[in-house]
Amino acid sequence: MDNLNTLEPCIACMLGKMKQTHFLRSNNDTKQPLQLIRSDLCESMQTTSITGSGYFLTFIDDHTKFTKLSLLKENSLPEIFLLLMILTEI
Repeated sequence: MDNLNTLEPCIACMLGKMKQTHFLRSNNDTKQPLQLIRSDLCESMQTTSITGSGYFLTFIDDHTKFTKLSLLKENSLPEIFLLLMILTEI
């Protein structure tokens, strides 16, 4: 039992118990759909999907909170722009 007092603290355990800060609330007050679309591109993943996609892209409409997730095989700006155009036409 004396060994319990001499154990070093586990850094991973300490970090896992730290309080996380919340994101600040957006100042944007959108009045209609498609007025503000937020997007995020996940960088190359180590494991690809069944279809061979290694990236994923999200679009979120700030007003309606409608979310579209698209799988991408490569980080291609024309493909991302095309997906955005298709999303705004729906």
